[in-house]
Amino acid sequence: MSSKEEKMQAEAEAKAKIKESIARRKEEARLKKEQKEQELAKQKELERIAAEEKEKTNSEKIKRHKEEIQRQKREEEEKLAKQKQQEEEERQNAELSLKEKIKERKQLVAEQEEQKRLEKEAQKKKEEEERQNAIAEQKRIIEANKEEARAKREAEEKEQQEKERKEQEARKKELAEKKRKRKEELEKQREEKERAEKEQREKEEAIMAEKEKIRKEQQEKRRAELLKQKQEEEEAERKLREEMEEKQRIFEEEQREAMRKHNEEIKRQKEEAKDLESEEQERLAAERAAEFEKEQIRRKAEMERIIAAEEERRKKAEEKIKALGHKAPVIVVVFFTVLKAPVNRCGLFTVFGEEPGLEIWVLGDHQISKIAKKKHGLRGLIGESHGSFHVERAYIILHTSFSSGFYHYRLHTWVGPECSEEMKKQAEERLSELEAGLVMDDLETITREFKGEEREEFRAYFDKPIEYVESVTLKTTTGPNYLDKTMYQIKGRNNVHCKRVDARPENLNSGDVFVLEDSFGIYQFNGRKSNKMERGKALDFGVQLRIERNARVRVHIIDEGNPQCEHENNKFWAALRLDRDAKGEFILPEGHEQSGAVGATPTGLELPITPPEESGDDIEFENNYVASWKMYEIRPIALPEDGIPSEDIEIELVPAEMGSTKGPLVSQLSDWNVVILDCDTEIFVWYGNFSSEKARKLARGKAKELADEETRDPCTVVTKVRQQTETYMFKEKFVGSWGEYADFDFTEEHIRGNIANLQQEDVNIDCMYFPEKYANASEDRILPIPNFDKAIESSREIYLVGEHDKIELPESEHGIFYSGNCYLMMYELKFGVDHAGNDKSRHIVYFWQGWHASREDKGLSALLAGDVAKRLRFSQVVRVIQNKEPDHFLSHFAPAMIVCLGKRPSTVVDPFIGKRLYHIRGTNEVNVNACETVPLARNLNTNDSFVLVNSQKVFIWNGLGSNGYEKLASESLASKIKDGEVYEVEEGDEGEAFWEILGSKGEYVDHKKFREGDISAVFFECTNTIGVFKVYRLEEFAQQDLLSRNCVLIDGGDTIFVWVGSDANEKCKEMTLDTAQKYIDYVSDEHPKRPECKIVTVLAGSESLEFQAYFHTWDIKSAADSRDTYQTKINQMRASHTLLSPLPTRRKSKLASSTK
Repeated sequence: MSSKEEKMQAEAEAKAKIKESIARRKEEARLKKEQKEQELAKQKELERIAAEEKEKTNSEKIKRHKEEIQRQKREEEEKLAKQKQQEEEERQNAELSLKEKIKERKQLVAEQEEQKRLEKEAQKKKEEEERQNAIAEQKRIIEANKEEARAKREAEEKEQQEKERKEQEARKKELAEKKRKRKEELEKQREEKERAEKEQREKEEAIMAEKEKIRKEQQEKRRAELLKQKQEEEEAERKLREEMEEKQRIFEEEQREAMRKHNEEIKRQKEEAKDLESEEQERLAAERAAEFEKEQIRRKAEMERIIAAEEERRKKAEEKIKALGHKAPVIVVVFFTVLKAPVNRCGLFTVFGEEPGLEIWVLGDHQISKIAKKKHGLRGLIGESHGSFHVERAYIILHTSFSSGFYHYRLHTWVGPECSEEMKKQAEERLSELEAGLVMDDLETITREFKGEEREEFRAYFDKPIEYVESVTLKTTTGPNYLDKTMYQIKGRNNVHCKRVDARPENLNSGDVFVLEDSFGIYQFNGRKSNKMERGKALDFGVQLRIERNARVRVHIIDEGNPQCEHENNKFWAALRLDRDAKGEFILPEGHEQSGAVGATPTGLELPITPPEESGDDIEFENNYVASWKMYEIRPIALPEDGIPSEDIEIELVPAEMGSTKGPLVSQLSDWNVVILDCDTEIFVWYGNFSSEKARKLARGKAKELADEETRDPCTVVTKVRQQTETYMFKEKFVGSWGEYADFDFTEEHIRGNIANLQQEDVNIDCMYFPEKYANASEDRILPIPNFDKAIESSREIYLVGEHDKIELPESEHGIFYSGNCYLMMYELKFGVDHAGNDKSRHIVYFWQGWHASREDKGLSALLAGDVAKRLRFSQVVRVIQNKEPDHFLSHFAPAMIVCLGKRPSTVVDPFIGKRLYHIRGTNEVNVNACETVPLARNLNTNDSFVLVNSQKVFIWNGLGSNGYEKLASESLASKIKDGEVYEVEEGDEGEAFWEILGSKGEYVDHKKFREGDISAVFFECTNTIGVFKVYRLEEFAQQDLLSRNCVLIDGGDTIFVWVGSDANEKCKEMTLDTAQKYIDYVSDEHPKRPECKIVTVLAGSESLEFQAYFHTWDIKSAADSRDTYQTKINQMRASHTLLSPLPTRRKSKLASSTK
């Protein structure tokens, strides 16, 4: 064998040995790994068994401990001290034992972990040595291959880089060429569009001229037709007059016959009721006869008025025809027809031109919709569309007016410059439909309006200048588009302010309130020592932020230290300290455990915050914060004479003084100016509507200069604000009115100078005593509604409103209402037919709204009432509020209407089951009302009657001051109760059974003055929410009229009560007390002085029994809610799902509790 072969054989044997060695080491490592895994599994099993044993031992120990405690509780009281001492010793021993076991367990675990660590290090070191030896053997073999591969890779990379560089240069050239071509195409398209628009405008003008010509031809044709029908109409008029005279004669004969029959009926009724005849019955019969005669006279006068009106209309029509160039008169034959606008018969429109005012239809995307309008002749629209027109849409505007017995119409179209050709064509078609619907009426003008070229007549329809809504192009973004985290500090006591601070935990303190905003929520953190003014301001601020975010997020309330806010607290700290990824999930820091649930809120992020003592004084903050503000104005040196904005106006930048110590005034903002308001960490740039672009650019530069100052806080931002779109953060810096019921300065100086067209006037005390002397004639002549009369044929239907519809109630439930529901009642008066055969029936639609009914039910009841009234002839809609029912409504349910608490059950249930107390009050046979109240002794009133019900007995309790009508109603109510024996008791002679049902005998309203006659009082509402102090007299009043933001003056005869709402401002309180004193001191020829009358101040939530006696029923819960308006707002927001309610605290497991 040669040396070469021996060498090759030796290399082969060496390689085989190396492979065998590697395989052996792998096998040994595998066996060691399996052994290690078995040991770990065994160790885990031992740990699990030990934990189970420990848990079992602890559970048995706790169980024995509980049994010992329960056994000890049953022993005598004299051994209680000793037992407590033993329990304390056992608890301490158990804790010591548990601590020792935990300590031993920790030591054992530490030793095991240390042993495992040493074994792991030794094993790792051994494996590393073996691996290094094996690698060293192979390095020499593959070194050459590595070098060759490296050289080859470098060559390929160099070639690839060169190729990419050439491709990038080519792409740049191609992109530049595309941009140039695109720019040329856009320029060309713009020129073509302008040329097409110009041609279209010329074409439209030609079409308009042609249409005007056709319209004139149609008018001439109509005139010829009218003249042609002259002879026929004269003959028709003659015949119609003869018919009218005949009908008038027949009508008078019918009247005489009806009067004769009526007199005979009265005579017959008198003969039948001769035994029961009395002076009252004779008087009522005489009044009915007089009313019937008056009604006949009124109908005759109405008939004569209609004839005269139609004659006047005919004469005006003749004059109009003469004005058109024809001498012969044209007779318009319309007799005995109520003047009414034309009924629509065309196209996509519904009802139009029926009431004076403005109607607007907007066209878009193959549909047409009508915008809600102000009725009764008021100009303009309501809502966001008031005088606003979108440049991409077309509008049709109809203005209706009524004068001299005729309707007059003006028809307009407004087409936006960016409106499509199809939409323009659709607008012309719809305009033709409306024109056809109004062609026989007085259509005065038809005009077409364009942006910036509107006629003065068209602009006069709107109270404000016309606004144009430009089209918006949404930009395309990639990745998450989240808002930056923003935090505000709300601090102060008398003049609370919101200050922007850096969103860091170091800026929190326990003495103030903080509001944190991000893309997923708004968080209000209430420090444990913050005051209610700060919390209320923060709540309003959070709600406004939510509104500005289109209600896409919710408000979270976190009270520091409140365990019920644990879940919300975790959310707040996670939002404050962590960032989010593209999916909106929190990015956890290293070392923090990740929850398995998707979207779970991380916990354990809360940090200690600054104590309240270090947060600073609230009053000092108010003064220093406002004093640090600076304001600049960029204004024209001189306003243009023509009042038209221009870029040629010279401007100047000047510092401005604050209008008051509380901040700048709203009146300092002008349409022509640009204002810069520097509020430390916020810089606002406000643009007036008529400010020039030059002024705005100068303001932006000045704001940037201020923001770049070295002493500025890093969180400082510059915010641009436009007039009429101001944000809440900008508005709250100013003092004065923004046109809303908020942020008023009620000082006398401000009231006189800063609210336009409003001046404080002295209260007219004479008008408070004698309002009828100052009453104006009503512009709306509403037909009076008569009380229910069995002698008049009528019908009545009552429906329960709910579940998005109305449910008819059986007659057995008529007169029984529930305070938590709304009802609909349709009452028809059947007067027969007139001489022409027309139905004279009259309909009254009532909708009754309970005190505790939901807002949805109240709105639905109003909508249903209006919908029903539209389908009825000669209908009248009447809204009725609980405790304010008019006599004509109550007369349907005499001797008493019944109102039960709560909602009506879904199934038919007797409303008199269980323990109930009904309060009955009234002054005549019609207006008696029985309202259920809480069955307590404090709700009794010596002036009224009550019915107390339980399952066995029914008590009729008559106060010493109750009248006969109330006693009769109480007997009627008791007779409706099927179960229980009826007992009638007088005040002072009730017996133990009566007081037992009420719980116990207690204090109630038994003042001497309430025993001498019916309760009577005059209610005056005192308010200055509009900036000036006003006093309003309410003829009917209830507890709902006690509004927390107002004050109330109640004249009870010998006492004047001044009720002060919880949110009433100091100016309102002061002026109400002053008015009360003037009211007492007033003397005139008709009214003497009241020297013995006294003034009593009543605070909301602390009303006395004497004060409550003037109200039919008193809801203690509503009175208590008025004490804390902040909590009331919280409850309202939770009910509307605007605010997330805190989740209940999590229940911890037994093992976790025992470990603690």
